[in-house]
Amino acid sequence: MKSDVAMDEAPGSRSSEAERILIVESDGEVALEMSRALARGGFHVERCAPREDVVERIRELMPRLVIYDVLLPQLDGFALCRELKSSPETARIGLVLTSFLAAEDRALEAGADAFLLKHASPERLIEIVRDALG
Repeated sequence: MKSDVAMDEAPGSRSSEAERILIVESDGEVALEMSRALARGGFHVERCAPREDVVERIRELMPRLVIYDVLLPQLDGFALCRELKSSPETARIGLVLTSFLAAEDRALEAGADAFLLKHASPERLIEIVRDALG
């Protein structure tokens, strides 16, 4: 069975699996753009296509941080935040919601650690991720 997870990592990166960042995004170009920027920033990045069982995939991979599109039909980002943050097993996973819409207040109210407008500069993306990772 072919995996739905693609990995990108900076050459020579020594990041551990515990520092893995998972991007769940329906727009392949947006996901690739974010993934490349984060890999250049030294992060271990995996991309996962949105699926019906996205919460199970997150639980299986247990990334340090998830970047998730607010408007995915499988599970909207606000619902994902509430679900992951309410479970002791996944509550420590960092969540960055992203959208073309200005939804920062709603994202933070739902439990996201940060919000990012799509097509932000690579520098802004890395800044947001570093802040969300603490």
